[in-house]
Amino acid sequence: MAPSAIWLTAVGLPMCRPMAAQLKEIVDRLNAAPFNCDLSLVGFDEKDPFELMEILKKVLVFLDEKHDIDLREEKPDVMYQRISEFLHILGYQCSFDIEFQQGLSLGDKHTVHPILYWLLNNLDALKKRAYLAKFCMNLEVPEEFLREEQVFSAYQNYKELQSQFKATHSHVEQERQGRMNPVDLQREVQQLDAEREQLAQKIQHLKAKTERDEGFATLLEVTSMLRKEQEEEARLAEKLAEQKYQLEQTEQLYIERSARLREMREAALHEGEGSAEVMLKMLSAEVVKSREALARVRKESEEKMDRLRELDSALSEPPVTKMDIDSLEGEIQAMQNEIHSLEEKVNEQNQDSRLAVYKQQANLVAKKKEAVLKDKKMLEDERDSLSKDLSTKEREYEQMKGHKFMKREDFKTYAASLRDKSAKFKLKKAELSELRHEVAVLQRTEQILQSKDPTPAGLVETEQMLEKASVEKSQVDRAKGKTLDEISAIVQKINAQLKEKKNKLAPQIKALRSIRQSFQQVEVKYLEKKGQYDQAKSAVDADLSKVACDDVAFGLCGPWSRQGRSPPKPFSACGPDAHASAMASAGYRRASSTLVEASNYDSNHDDSSMPNRSLTTPADWRREEDGDTDPEEHSDSEFIVTGEVANRAITLPSLTAKKLMEIFPQYDDGFRPGFGSPYRHGRRPSKSRRQRQKVLQDLAERLHHNSFDFVAEREAAAAAAAKAAAAPGGFRAEETVIIFDWDDTLFPTWFVTEVVNPCLEDPQCEQLPATSPFLECLQSQGQAVERILREARVNGRVGIVTLAQRPWVLNSAAKYLPNLDLPALLDELQIPVIYARECLKKYLIQGGSEDGVCLWTLAKQAAMTKVLRRLYGREAAWMNVLSIGDSTVERTAITEVMWSSQYEPVMDASGRLPCCKTIKLMDDPSVEQLQTQLIMLSMWMTQLAQHGHDFDFSLDDSDEGMMSIHKQFAVNTSA
Repeated sequence: MAPSAIWLTAVGLPMCRPMAAQLKEIVDRLNAAPFNCDLSLVGFDEKDPFELMEILKKVLVFLDEKHDIDLREEKPDVMYQRISEFLHILGYQCSFDIEFQQGLSLGDKHTVHPILYWLLNNLDALKKRAYLAKFCMNLEVPEEFLREEQVFSAYQNYKELQSQFKATHSHVEQERQGRMNPVDLQREVQQLDAEREQLAQKIQHLKAKTERDEGFATLLEVTSMLRKEQEEEARLAEKLAEQKYQLEQTEQLYIERSARLREMREAALHEGEGSAEVMLKMLSAEVVKSREALARVRKESEEKMDRLRELDSALSEPPVTKMDIDSLEGEIQAMQNEIHSLEEKVNEQNQDSRLAVYKQQANLVAKKKEAVLKDKKMLEDERDSLSKDLSTKEREYEQMKGHKFMKREDFKTYAASLRDKSAKFKLKKAELSELRHEVAVLQRTEQILQSKDPTPAGLVETEQMLEKASVEKSQVDRAKGKTLDEISAIVQKINAQLKEKKNKLAPQIKALRSIRQSFQQVEVKYLEKKGQYDQAKSAVDADLSKVACDDVAFGLCGPWSRQGRSPPKPFSACGPDAHASAMASAGYRRASSTLVEASNYDSNHDDSSMPNRSLTTPADWRREEDGDTDPEEHSDSEFIVTGEVANRAITLPSLTAKKLMEIFPQYDDGFRPGFGSPYRHGRRPSKSRRQRQKVLQDLAERLHHNSFDFVAEREAAAAAAAKAAAAPGGFRAEETVIIFDWDDTLFPTWFVTEVVNPCLEDPQCEQLPATSPFLECLQSQGQAVERILREARVNGRVGIVTLAQRPWVLNSAAKYLPNLDLPALLDELQIPVIYARECLKKYLIQGGSEDGVCLWTLAKQAAMTKVLRRLYGREAAWMNVLSIGDSTVERTAITEVMWSSQYEPVMDASGRLPCCKTIKLMDDPSVEQLQTQLIMLSMWMTQLAQHGHDFDFSLDDSDEGMMSIHKQFAVNTSA
């Protein structure tokens, strides 16, 4: 393309107001070379007008260095004149009106963003355009100045230099485009050499055939002359056509210039009579003609391109033979004959006098048909426009919601596929667990066999010898063709070696069998002695328990008060036995047993990536009771653990899980750590219970089409909460407290420990790798956590209570939920995070005296009391509390807190009693199931918070229970 054509062609049209995708593209291009601005999407959107103009100046300087001017020293009108002229040269399409001038002068983002988007999208083409504009931009000189000889000669010299530049630039562009790769040239040279050799061989072959023919030289000379004349004739024909085309172009140019000269002469004659108006009219007419000519040329170009594509498609089809043409012509002739015969029959049958009436009726029907067709076309156009509007709305819905709009049938299909995937996931999960267990068993079996049985070593040597003999045999057969007798000899030799090895191994195998028999006898004796030991130990433990009760009866150590009073003297003053007796008299057998359970839990789990489970001394408990609750200042001294045996004191760090179970066998079934999760406290759910867990997912899938914009929904939820609070029996947001558990409630702990961490190359890394296949689903989980916390905060005050150790909540969110800024979110919503372990010591001193309560329940109970006092204040009544967690620990703890003897329910002035509400989520959920639960809770949140009575729901129940919950609490989002 010529430079003038490049300069005249518009590179592209600007967009009106860049949307979010366009802003992202602007930021990406500014961050890339050659600008390297290191901008973020939010930072770019928050730029002030002067910074936006600086960025625009940086882009313009890249296109043309003359724009490198300090904007602080340049006047706004001068800046607008400079930038608008440059944009006009580049071909930026806009009105350049007063509104555009004001927006550009003030650095308005609605004006600057479209300019940046257009410039950055066409940067390379615009840089070339700006370079050519310096030389190809016509310098407008008034005609009265051109009448002077010096000015005219200088202007002619300018036009000649401009033409030379255009020709030189076109030549350079053609050379750049036509430059070939040296490898391609070498390949072409090799191909030409091969063709030359083939031609030389053909020439030699023809010479050998024709050297004996008489008169061949004369025939060759005549044919050569004929070929030369034919080539000359073809060349002359091409030259004639070219000259005719040039003649037509010259004549057309002559006509145009003659008309232009005539118009100029007429304008000169009327120079004194409104010459400016005449010139303006002439120029307007010329612009109209140019526009019409341009439209005509474009239309002709499109028609010719369509014709060219048709010809290309025709050429790409297989060639049509003479036989095909004859067959098609025969078919056409047969059809024409058939049409002619049918027309004759119709003419013979329509000789009736009523033919005119029928024709008139036919015409009326034809007109009606045309009208109906027009209506049909209008309806089809309307249908197409409505389809386009529907597609636009669906795209907007997809951008707003993050997924496509699903119809009822699509949603059913999606729900069915999700159920199938969930079933497959559980099946594969079970298979994976079985395979891991089997691998561990096989590895251990292999180690035992390799350590005790030397047979595999000899077998390996024998196999190596067999392989070596086989290789030697094949080599000998291929090289020298050994006979069958030699092969038989080799086989006999190998058999002899095998027999020799077996004879050597036979004594060792016999010895192994005898050793196994003796081992079985010793094992039977060991089991018998162990049973006797356990029986004797149980009897002694029972006697010791009885002695401890007698000590309490005789008043060896006074019991503590249940009301939270401090003991009369420190533990150290009574000694270990007195300490144990005091704890037993105050009901501390429960605390001791749960401490045993805690130690058992710690012995079966690696604490490298989990909170430390060591307990502190009673002195630390008293310090916390006085107000010092900093967990970092607690001492590391040992805590004395006492059981039902009053005179037995054991330090917790010296115990193992096995020793604790031997000392306290009655609690062996009371504690089973959850599989995989570092914070699971309870038995694994049964198979039927796991099957019922699918009900939650099925219900969420049926409700998933009601997903909505959470920003707008929070406003609607706030309005609904205010309306419900104003109704009789409703609760205000300041009267409501919502308490969340963290692990497997907001954060997918089971999924991270059992699925994500085994797939990481470095499980101790501080950040989840960007290449992790689980990054997308964990990012979605982070969004779901933010949404549920915001929804809950609209309906009341929110707190998070966890059994983990500080700072597990923040660390886990920072590592596995990279898109969730949890510290900022907690600070914005004023959500406290309470670590239950730090509250356990004070709770045990004040009132931990019930038997049979789990240690984790005590910890949760103390933490929930703390969070309720913090959120409600010291004086306010606890009116409406909602606890959400995945374990029965939360349910038991909040019930104990709300209905314990330490807190008496008080009816308010409106006659309302305090409400205690609990929701238990499913055990060990996958990340998809956890997100589904959070979606459902978001939909139910306002109704759950405003419900005027106690309830206790479990999302592990049957599907009928799920549907009843949904019918009672589902939010109607159809509006």
